[in-house]
Amino acid sequence: MDAYRLLGDDERAATHARSVIHISTGPDGTEISPMRVAEARLTLGVAAARTGEIEEAIGMGTKALEANRKSLLSLL
Repeated sequence: MDAYRLLGDDERAATHARSVIHISTGPDGTEISPMRVAEARLTLGVAAARTGEIEEAIGMGTKALEANRKSLLSLL
C-alpha cells in the first residue's frame, strides 16, 4: 500500500488500503489494528486528493486522525 502510494500508483494503493481496512476490522466492526487502519485511511485520502476528490480526501484524513491511537509509553 505504502510503496504504491509513494510510486504514485494510487489505484493499486487504494486497492491495498481497502484490503488492509477489511482484514484489520473484526466482524463486529472493531478495529483490530487501529494504527494500520488509520494509515490505510490516509492512503485513501492521498489517492482521493490526487484525483481531485477533495471532500473524500478530507473525510478520510479526518477519520484517520480520529483513530484510537496509543503511544508506546501508554501501552507499558
